[in-house]
Amino acid sequence: MDMNRANFSEKNSCYISGADLCKFFDRPIETNPKVGDIVEVEEEGTFIVYEPAVSDADKFVSTSTQTDYRESEAQTDPWDPPFKVTKVLEEPEVLSIRNFSFGNGLPASLLEVNYISELRKNRKLKKEVEPSEDETFERKKQIICNQVRNDWNYKISILNEKQNEKLAAMKSSLVAEMKRHADKKEKILTNLWTHKMAEMNKQNSKLQQKLRKEIHTLESTISSKDSDILEPGDFSKRRILSQSTKAKAPISQGTEYMLSNYYLTNPAGMLKFC
Repeated sequence: MDMNRANFSEKNSCYISGADLCKFFDRPIETNPKVGDIVEVEEEGTFIVYEPAVSDADKFVSTSTQTDYRESEAQTDPWDPPFKVTKVLEEPEVLSIRNFSFGNGLPASLLEVNYISELRKNRKLKKEVEPSEDETFERKKQIICNQVRNDWNYKISILNEKQNEKLAAMKSSLVAEMKRHADKKEKILTNLWTHKMAEMNKQNSKLQQKLRKEIHTLESTISSKDSDILEPGDFSKRRILSQSTKAKAPISQGTEYMLSNYYLTNPAGMLKFC
């Protein structure tokens, strides 16, 4: 009896915590309430039973995803995605015209459309031909390659002819434009030259008229002074006085230049210095 009491007291005094807690499956439950515990009191409520016209089984439908491994024996319709990625390493058809660009095959004309159709035919033939290593296949392959090369050379020649025609048209239009510009420029220069020559002739006529007046005034002045001062018969004194009178005459620099040209170029003027 005493031993049972001792064991009971040892069990009640055992308290597990810390690192030894993981050695036990269940933590001892303390049934006695402690200070600070929140006690929830269940309130009595009224429950309303609602019976819908449509059952839950008809309202919801369970579906499953189609996988490679069936989880049940139910046969479902297979689902096909809208797009598929092929596992075959095949070059897309659009890469066959990757050399085309704007102005170089694009926008496509009838020539480019025929070229694309020929490419499709050759692509289809390559798919239909089975790979083989015999001599006949290699010969056929060489024949096909030569045919494609000849076709391509023919197309290139056609393109070159078209490019040459465009180049000739551009050259002719450029030459015509340059000629029209040169004619227009020549006409402008001719009109300007005519206008300037008319102005120059008008100015020269005014200068010639002014020169004649000054020469006439100068000659009349010299002749009047010679007749008043000199004696008749003394030719040496007459020439000296006439030269001194000419030097004292009021002549501008421009008039002197024109007078020098007049007297040097005209024989009648040369005789007046003698």
